[in-house]
Amino acid sequence: MLALALLLPCDLELQGSVAERVQATVPNEDSLLSTRDVPELLSLSEVNAQVRGGLLDDHLRLGVDASAFLPVQGGYADRDVDTGQLVEVDPDVVTPPDPRIALSEWWLSAEPVPHLLLTAGKKRSTWGSGQMASPSDVLNPPRDPTDPALQRAGFLHLRADAAFESWTVSALFAPGVLRTANSLPAELLLDDDDELHYAAALRGYALLFDTDVNAWVVWSNRYGDAFENHLRYAFSLSRTIFLEHEVHADVLVEQGSTRLYVEPDCVGGPRAILACALAGTPIADDALLDSERVLPKILVGWRWMPPDGSMVTAEYLYQADGMVKAEYDDLKEIAVLAGTAQRSGAPGAVALPGAPADGGDETPVRVSFAPQRRHYLLLSWLKPQVADDFTLQASAIVPVEDLSMLVSGSVAWQAQQWLTLSVLGFLPVPSPAMLSYRTDDDPLGAFYQDLPQDWRGWFPRGATVEGGPHGDFDGGPFHARIMIEARAYF
Repeated sequence: MLALALLLPCDLELQGSVAERVQATVPNEDSLLSTRDVPELLSLSEVNAQVRGGLLDDHLRLGVDASAFLPVQGGYADRDVDTGQLVEVDPDVVTPPDPRIALSEWWLSAEPVPHLLLTAGKKRSTWGSGQMASPSDVLNPPRDPTDPALQRAGFLHLRADAAFESWTVSALFAPGVLRTANSLPAELLLDDDDELHYAAALRGYALLFDTDVNAWVVWSNRYGDAFENHLRYAFSLSRTIFLEHEVHADVLVEQGSTRLYVEPDCVGGPRAILACALAGTPIADDALLDSERVLPKILVGWRWMPPDGSMVTAEYLYQADGMVKAEYDDLKEIAVLAGTAQRSGAPGAVALPGAPADGGDETPVRVSFAPQRRHYLLLSWLKPQVADDFTLQASAIVPVEDLSMLVSGSVAWQAQQWLTLSVLGFLPVPSPAMLSYRTDDDPLGAFYQDLPQDWRGWFPRGATVEGGPHGDFDGGPFHARIMIEARAYF
């Protein structure tokens, strides 16, 4: 694409940055899964270049966003099976990450006639209104909920927009990228069995009574998941009220789910796993893949934007296909067995249902969010221009069913016009049930046991494994993580 630009009359702008991030992690000896692949020290060097501009007297628009990453890491520890304490891990058993090139965006657009915009290439295209999460966004790579503005990666597609002042109609076709080479598509649309992988969408936007309204349908066939000839309906709205407040909603409605659920017969220790293996029963299956049940995902949110430029956001996410208590208990039991197998020398990583997918050639994210249960609360706060040169940011992800949390915070200092220095921290906060369990008398545990069986579902408590309650952020891979980053712009 850049080669084409050099051959044509163009007016392009180049900007970018050079960054160095140093990360320190304190491993958690109570992690259910092995922490042998979690480096205690990580250095990530990045060179980013972004090209924007016009070709052929601005009849064509071009955009490219490319980064090169060089990771260097070391220091590994894991829980000893016999003593339960952290011990050093031989780095020879850990596979270090390779240098990576990420092409977050590369696209061309044109407006052949007024009000008609055509776009082709890899570009981020978002119609939902959610900030920290967006259940209707089934096409873009997953976002980092602790810093949504960090997400730049898009997806390969062709798009046409008929745009007018108060309404827009869009049509989109996205071929599935099945394999990449040097961050470029090497195999797409058709697999080795001549089966098509694609998604198509038709969307309408309108400004109605000062409210931004989007409604669209997505038809997909094995595009990023196991759904075949699958139809999804999506809807979002956003409205500003009282000048400083904004409310929004983001809804996805579909039949069935690709979520994997643990087979209950395989839970109960190594013997149950062995029995399932001998019988050919998968440990986890997509029981709802062909279901006709309507399983919506709904996000509602509120944002406050006072005149000082700060922003407070609160969002609630509901997933009808999220795991209930019994299903979540089974998942954590399998995690315990997987962790034991890893620490006993089992090669390779163990993939669990609901685990975040590997980002592949995409830009590394700070936090991968794969919500497993039904109810989540997402909170964020941003305060720019503190003492003129500082920006403060904080966020929290709270699974409502157990009230554990992942809290993050950052301080960014604009040291020079071309230089930003940042400190970021991530802290898993144990659930109240876990904190109570760690006391001598465990008052919340006793209260839970005294509750009638029908009422226990209303009590915030994680899965009971290894003798105690484990929520989403209980028994995670680290106690704390801190990052220091310097980014110079050009």
